[in-house]
Amino acid sequence: GQASGLGVNITAPGDAYLSLGTSVISGTFSDRYSFDPAFRTMSGGVPGSYLLETVQLGGGYTLAWFLEKIASQPDQDVAQLQNFYDQAASAVPPGSAGLVVVPYWNSVLGPYWDPFASGIMVGWRGFHKLSHLYRAILEGVAFEQYLGTLGVEKALGQPVKRYIAIGGGAQSDLWCQIIADITNKPVFRATTTEAAALGAGILAATAVGCYTDARQAAQEMTRILPQPFEPDGLRHAFYKRLFEEVYHPLFPALQLYLDRLAQIHF
Repeated sequence: GQASGLGVNITAPGDAYLSLGTSVISGTFSDRYSFDPAFRTMSGGVPGSYLLETVQLGGGYTLAWFLEKIASQPDQDVAQLQNFYDQAASAVPPGSAGLVVVPYWNSVLGPYWDPFASGIMVGWRGFHKLSHLYRAILEGVAFEQYLGTLGVEKALGQPVKRYIAIGGGAQSDLWCQIIADITNKPVFRATTTEAAALGAGILAATAVGCYTDARQAAQEMTRILPQPFEPDGLRHAFYKRLFEEVYHPLFPALQLYLDRLAQIHF
């Protein structure tokens, strides 16, 4: 996490990286120590700084599960399937026609820290297609990122201004736009595909004296693509209502029963 943050120059308040991989991890820069169940607090790459990290264990994993277990085709690889469903889901309206996914396929860390948690899908109707489910998964991960970011912002007392997206999922224009719309934050992409490796190189360059400190090294050695995915106000207003009235209260309402379900075996 710390290396990834340096690899995309997360060295100032208000900046956060967003790694869209098997786990979806976001790290927000802070110049003071903070603690909250919404995130884990890590030492930052810049001395005296911290990264407030939110972690979705089932983030990109849930998407891979869909592509490999639900939508798999013998004549298409996962990358082809993902491109196909990205295009198909682009035609599905925000909210996936009433289908909502809570992506706790691998339980949940912050803010609930419940090892018995499991994934939730609600709102199924006969007209739903796989493209609706695909979009609902993308939206569910974005909703969960929104939940984590709200916790970070509350602890910091200041907003997260933007995300720098990295990882395989960052190559999806649709996913980046959904994240921007739900969180109401611009989503930028880094030029590097290996942010953690670059971050390690930044630390090495600092250690041997090429730069005064890690912040200067990160500023000199990283590049961010200039054109972000900007949030759409109308879509955000819609998603905000869906988050507040359905997504956010959904897991707490079912948590007791999911915990029981995890302990009932034949």
